[in-house]
Amino acid sequence: MDIKVSESAHHLLSILTKMGELKTNPVLLTLPDPNHIELKHKYYIPAFQTDNHNFKCFYHCHSYPDRNNTEHGHFHFFTKAKESKKWQHLAALSMNHQGQPEQWITVNQWVTDSVWIEQKNLNTLFNELSNYEPENLLHDWIITITILYSDQLIKLIDQRDQQLSLIKANTNGSDIISNRNIYQLSSSNIFLAEKLNEHISALV
Repeated sequence: MDIKVSESAHHLLSILTKMGELKTNPVLLTLPDPNHIELKHKYYIPAFQTDNHNFKCFYHCHSYPDRNNTEHGHFHFFTKAKESKKWQHLAALSMNHQGQPEQWITVNQWVTDSVWIEQKNLNTLFNELSNYEPENLLHDWIITITILYSDQLIKLIDQRDQQLSLIKANTNGSDIISNRNIYQLSSSNIFLAEKLNEHISALV
């Protein structure tokens, strides 16, 4: 078990405790006015830089948050090498009405109008994020939730690539990345309490 991942579980618990004391959560920290949401508007979180990468994300809601739907909205995470001009989509993180994560998702390129991150670049990105000193509580949460689920994200990206290969094989190599009938490519559910308990118990 990766010690950095287990340490991130402890740290995330402290972040969530702090947010609880402040009566806030990642979604509330992102939205300027949670009671008035502009549908499909991209609520950007200020980008930050590690040694060799830029990292940014935005939050949005496809439809007005409905209590009959467990998802309130979702974050989209992006990264790019400092010398590159192209932002690469890492994954989307679905959030529930309590402002807590419920699912990781990868989507087709037309959804975000950006290329995908390659699996071979993930370890470098995660290592840099784990050594970055965040400037605020929201950045701290973004980094920590990403590191905590780094193994799951690696598998998610692998599933994305496998699904792409399967689609290509069944469509004779047609234009996949612009096909609006293809939205989600892979997903992975989040059970945060179980995840935290698993890693925190490992270090006790």
